[in-house]
Amino acid sequence: MNDNSCFTALLDTCLFRIAPAQEVVFESLDGWVPSLRGPRNSVARLATRHLPNIPDNERWKRAQSEAMPGIAQSAREGKVYLFTYDEIEIENLRGTLFPSGVVAHCLAGVKIGHVPAAIERSIFQKMPLHTFTEKSTRIDFCRGLLSLDYRELTKRPKFMSMFSDFERRNLESLRRFTELCANLDETHYPDALHLWTAEVNNLKFFLTADKKFINAMTETSQVALTTRPICPYDFLHVLKDERGRESIKV
Repeated sequence: MNDNSCFTALLDTCLFRIAPAQEVVFESLDGWVPSLRGPRNSVARLATRHLPNIPDNERWKRAQSEAMPGIAQSAREGKVYLFTYDEIEIENLRGTLFPSGVVAHCLAGVKIGHVPAAIERSIFQKMPLHTFTEKSTRIDFCRGLLSLDYRELTKRPKFMSMFSDFERRNLESLRRFTELCANLDETHYPDALHLWTAEVNNLKFFLTADKKFINAMTETSQVALTTRPICPYDFLHVLKDERGRESIKV
């Protein structure tokens, strides 16, 4: 995406999990657990409940969840373009993304684009899927990237031929990934990989509900950012402010 006139954002894994949804469930009225096939011998009724069930004391996370429908609507209206990529989709394999009884999700009907990874991890890591999807495996991959010497890689033409031109450019600029990781705990290396991927794909925002990562990149780190890590609540306000400026111009 190179259009500077539009908002573009990479969606972090956690947003798919905290975005509001509705689920149809059997709700017991007499203390017995209803059968999956129906009430059977218990007294129950069909009920619709809202998801996710974020505790009341987690106000910040709840605010992020409540902002997601507004972002989804902006995407449907073409005011923002949302994206994902393989690494985020792989992270979603670590658990059930949505409950099986979901009848409506705020991202339903939203077109979510796909961008290439800065570096395709499967070229470096060959293993069973359950291991490949583990966070420790992803952190190991990031450690490996940080230790790579591009000049040494160029001495292995057969290995380098496995990468696209896009990936080779990123390998040549690995120092940028090192800069992004400089002040981070290792647990946030995969988030830095997401941010780097958003950056090399010219996306303006990395949308995440990981407050620690946002603070580390925008307050602790002194690295200049071309892609802004931002939470849904703040991003929704950015969209609203932009709409307000457009209405003033008209």
